Amino acid sequence: MVRAVRSSLMICDKVYRLRFRPADALAEFVNLALNEPFTLEEIDSMKTGIADSGVNLTQAKLLDLQIPLPPIEEQREVVCRVEALFKLADAIEKRVAMAMARAEKLSQSVLAKAFRGELVPTEAELARREGRVYEPASQLLARIRKPHSPLDGAKRAPNGRVAALTHE
Repeated sequence: MVRAVRSSLMICDKVYRLRFRPADALAEFVNLALNEPFTLEEIDSMKTGIADSGVNLTQAKLLDLQIPLPPIEEQREVVCRVEALFKLADAIEKRVAMAMARAEKLSQSVLAKAFRGELVPTEAELARREGRVYEPASQLLARIRKPHSPLDGAKRAPNGRVAALTHE
């Protein structure tokens, strides 16, 4: 909706200029009525042509469009309430956007803590609480990598031969 224009305005054939008598209709109300989904569907059904650039809506068809006009005071009240609802929707949209941003930051923070092992007790902490011996992964890997012989537990004679097997 354009509220003010120059007196000598040139408009292309795809644009219509609508002016209303202030006693009959508020431009803001008509703007809301023209953008209402049912009205937009009706306008779409009146168009002719096959492509966006070739679609036409004749002035005659546009003038046939029925827009119910309640008394001016009711139009003012409708416009006032719709504007209040739009402001409320904008405020809610901002709050949702802020909450989504906080949730994203929280998700990243939780993931970072999880990868650092800060969300749950570590195996070492659990072992200490339970009185168990804890072998860190580095010690376990070193023990696994150490070469083993099947006779590691056997006693050897001075000549290097196995003297006896022990079971400890």
